[in-house]
Amino acid sequence: MFSQSIHSLLLKLVIATLSLLILFFSFERAFANIFFLKIDAYFSRWNESAQPIPDELEDARAAIVPMLAWQGNNPAYHSAAARVYEWQAYYDFNELQLRQEALREALSYYQGAAKLRPAWPDTWAAKLKIKAQLNEFDDQFARYIKAADKYGPYNLNVNQTIAKTQLLYWDELPKNFRALGLKHITRALANDRLRHPLVLYARSLNRLPIVCSIGQLNELPLVINHKFCVTIN
Repeated sequence: MFSQSIHSLLLKLVIATLSLLILFFSFERAFANIFFLKIDAYFSRWNESAQPIPDELEDARAAIVPMLAWQGNNPAYHSAAARVYEWQAYYDFNELQLRQEALREALSYYQGAAKLRPAWPDTWAAKLKIKAQLNEFDDQFARYIKAADKYGPYNLNVNQTIAKTQLLYWDELPKNFRALGLKHITRALANDRLRHPLVLYARSLNRLPIVCSIGQLNELPLVINHKFCVTIN
């Protein structure tokens, strides 16, 4: 009888402890999500206006600390923190030192996201884009671009990021990456969502002949017959 009472009491204690743990972790997620949603709301506003407001940038940066303090094991939160600093770099575009500092902060948060979710291709694409913006085409850049290609060979964001990086930094990129860059340009041109924006982007960089030639070599009729490609043939 006594042993049954002890067993019953222990069972109740275990259930109570588990309930408290579940409640704590639910509260932890909910509290962290408050700050994440605040940051995400700023992203929506900045995307619409294409111009972040200094006070909002400061508030978004401040929200990163409690967000990650409450749930630092969420890769999406690390990526959100990185995007805040990408916007900061965009705001500081004409201040080289401040811009580079913001880009390095963004990169450090993306590195945190990659550690938590190493097979997520979008994170690797974001990291290689930042390295390119820093003009750092080093071994780290090589690792990032290879990882993006490995984990997301047909991921649209990866295709677009590598394609644009190859076009924008055509002269700066090491020649041994060119085959990889051309492969993703081809995949972007073969996609109905990415084709026209990439052609326009190439045109803005005076790289249209490259894109049109890739379309011809890969027999992509929607590129060959694109109104901009037709005019240069």
